[in-house]
Amino acid sequence: MYQVSIIINDKLYFPVIQGGLVWNTERKSTPGTIKLSILRDDSMKIEEGCPIALVEDNLGVFHGYVFSIKETKDDLLEIIAYDQLRYLKNRDTYVYTAWSTGDLLNRIATDFRLKLGTVDDTGIKLKLVEVDTELFDMINNSIADTADATKNLYILYDDYGELCLRKSTDLILNIVVDTTSAEDHVFTRSIDESTYNSIKLAYANEKAGTREIFQVFDSNTIKKWGVLQYYEQIQNKNTAKDKVEKLLSMHNTPKRTLTIRNCFGDSRVRAGFSVLVPMYDTNGEQKFYPMMVESAKHTYEADAHFMDLKLTGGVINS
Repeated sequence: MYQVSIIINDKLYFPVIQGGLVWNTERKSTPGTIKLSILRDDSMKIEEGCPIALVEDNLGVFHGYVFSIKETKDDLLEIIAYDQLRYLKNRDTYVYTAWSTGDLLNRIATDFRLKLGTVDDTGIKLKLVEVDTELFDMINNSIADTADATKNLYILYDDYGELCLRKSTDLILNIVVDTTSAEDHVFTRSIDESTYNSIKLAYANEKAGTREIFQVFDSNTIKKWGVLQYYEQIQNKNTAKDKVEKLLSMHNTPKRTLTIRNCFGDSRVRAGFSVLVPMYDTNGEQKFYPMMVESAKHTYEADAHFMDLKLTGGVINS
């Protein structure tokens, strides 16, 4: 059973929902949203910026702020609300020489008055120059550089009103998503996106006037797929040897995508987390593999809760 509350002038209200509610999350560069229609009530003067919360069975699902109000002829108010990630669409400039992704997030939270929850230590300090850049992009760049250097992917998300940064391997839910219980599903394997079997990094030594190349490749997958090369100009050659190996390890595999529509809903499932999917291995044995939620759409109705999921596995997409 779900419940929505809105705070108006420091007073708590529980509006009457018409036609259910939709909660959406995506893994990168998109705030979480809820969309709902409520019965117009003159005692509730809902305005932009009002805090709004969604709770299901005592689990805090969404906490955000009203951004859009549309009045209809049916005496309904159509509300769109975003979580704190919406404020990462602001732009700014940061120049730093030794900040982790967590350090950057802490600075942004201070400057833009955002609340923080659990922020993991990534264990690596970065040097970046971000000029007139969207805050989402700044954090994504830091996460990508951290993944290249450590092979660890970190997930940014809003946990009921608190921004969190967590290692993806710590966000695997003990929830099995079985395609047999879904209305429809599509499974795809592809090497067409983010799959590389040759990694080539180039460093320009301006003092010596030379160009140094660091390269690794996998002959076996090249024989099967042809050469799929990742190329990058790097600024620091000291970590290049380690970086090429880690990039090959991360990307030398097909990308698996599973799209599921109208399966039974579970509010713990959100973008950035992983669920367990039963699959058969090469020996014909069924095993449970974690797949990351790239996007999740939850639909809550009076007596039902369903979700549409896009899951990925294989390639690490930082």
